[in-house]
Amino acid sequence: MKILAVIDYETFGENYLEAANKAAPYAEMIWFRIKKTGAGKMLELALRMRGLLPHSRLILSERADVALAAGFDGVHLNASSMKPETVKRLFPGLLTGYSAHSEKECAESRADYTTISPIFDSSKPDGPRPLGLIKAPAPNVYALGGINSRNYGLLLGRGFAGIAGIRLSAEADKFKIPGTV
Repeated sequence: MKILAVIDYETFGENYLEAANKAAPYAEMIWFRIKKTGAGKMLELALRMRGLLPHSRLILSERADVALAAGFDGVHLNASSMKPETVKRLFPGLLTGYSAHSEKECAESRADYTTISPIFDSSKPDGPRPLGLIKAPAPNVYALGGINSRNYGLLLGRGFAGIAGIRLSAEADKFKIPGTV
């Protein structure tokens, strides 16, 4: 099972590079989730991450133009951003990810990979109800939402390509997932 580490700038703030560096040895991809930030500042922060992790597969939230300028490998999209097929047409070298919040939305995604959430809990107090122990509704889907070193094993054998989460970088040494460092 692969790991998609989510480095959320609102969560980690100026410690985002420390969190990314800790995640790098075990994560297949690192998603730099940064919102509410202008393109210039986003590019500056993304370039720092790329400089620190030149060999890691890096994904940026929503901004394909900034991802390309920063030398990132992909862009992670959602329902209010560009569609994956548009990004693939305009930025053919970028990997596309998509945040789905239902099994139907996940199955309809045209992205290279999809996250589905929340599985165990929502990061927002008034967020959507957890989906629970579902099977992956499509290929190349990462389970997201409340996943930690104590409960990830419940997802094994359910068809997920991997797990994703913000807390994963804090617990890197506690995961014993076949195929990870």
